[in-house]
Amino acid sequence: MIKTKSILFLVLICLTASLRANEDDFKIVISSRQQECIYNIIKTMGTHSVFGLLKKKKKLQAMGDEIDNVPPLQFLGVIFTHEELPQYMPKIRSNVFKWSNLIGGLKKTLRSEYESGTLQPQLPAFSKAVGRSYDSLKARLDDGDFDGFVEALF
Repeated sequence: MIKTKSILFLVLICLTASLRANEDDFKIVISSRQQECIYNIIKTMGTHSVFGLLKKKKKLQAMGDEIDNVPPLQFLGVIFTHEELPQYMPKIRSNVFKWSNLIGGLKKTLRSEYESGTLQPQLPAFSKAVGRSYDSLKARLDDGDFDGFVEALF
């Protein structure tokens, strides 16, 4: 009887440790449609000229409307945990028109979530998922450098 209790106790400890480890993982929790929109927006911005983007303006705006309520770390998580999308970010950053259109709304939501305190608890798991230094990302947020926060991801 004691042996059975000991085994059950060990199983319980292992399960608890496993659940805690999973709580530390960053998870993308937005819909697959929203993920698809983010993918299409970033790939389109990274592979088309400004003129090409103007020709796709309505489609891009419609997809933007679909992801308007996506939390900023979810948005960035889709990009920076994807195998293809990170390569487009320097191309987007190098063009003022593309960058300002991408970063404008993102900075507002990053600032809002930072000021409300909802961003900070997610940051350790997020930084681990995207393979970036927690301290570096946190310092940029604490300094209010939201452009720098996003740039530090690529």
